[in-house]
Amino acid sequence: MNPIYLDYNGTTPIHPQIRQMMAESLLSQQKENEFISNCFGNPSSSHVYGVEAKQSLNLARKQTASLIDCQPSEIVFTSGGTESNNMAIQGVVIQAYVNGNHQPHIVTSSFEHPAVENVLRVCKQLYNARVTVLNVDNFGFINLQDLSESLTKDTCLVTIMLANNEIGTVNPQADTCIQYIQHSIQFQQREQNEHQIAHGCVISQWKDTSNN
Repeated sequence: MNPIYLDYNGTTPIHPQIRQMMAESLLSQQKENEFISNCFGNPSSSHVYGVEAKQSLNLARKQTASLIDCQPSEIVFTSGGTESNNMAIQGVVIQAYVNGNHQPHIVTSSFEHPAVENVLRVCKQLYNARVTVLNVDNFGFINLQDLSESLTKDTCLVTIMLANNEIGTVNPQADTCIQYIQHSIQFQQREQNEHQIAHGCVISQWKDTSNN
């Protein structure tokens, strides 16, 4: 009996089209059972091999940007989720610290991936960050009212997992969370007369483009 794979939230098999494109980009067949490497140059190098690699990289960046409706210059390729989490979370916190927020406040949930939990511990150690952890219910959902009430004038980041990698819980879409955040900011600005309450917001989001 063949097993049924259900852990697509953890690791997803490579789509056949992507696998074919990668193979064509990396290898070309000279004769039977004989292949040579293609596109192996450093894309930062100015020689012809580097230029070819850079062209392939730029094409991939442009195609990725078209999937999520952003500019190619906004696409940064990383080695995986852990590096991406570190870059996004520490990037926002460092910017807040540099801007004078010497106790940056972060809001997260009690149901996050260890890659997020670990970098939040680093932020507490290196940048004196204060972390508010929102509890989840029995099904892994956050309470949006709790999210709204957790924001303060020092909040620089909200990081909430959209789809849980263990049980598949899908939290409210990013745009819904952002609406709550914006409403809370506007309310607190009226009450506290603060110029800036939230520096940034990072919420994991998946966009369905299958019907586009």
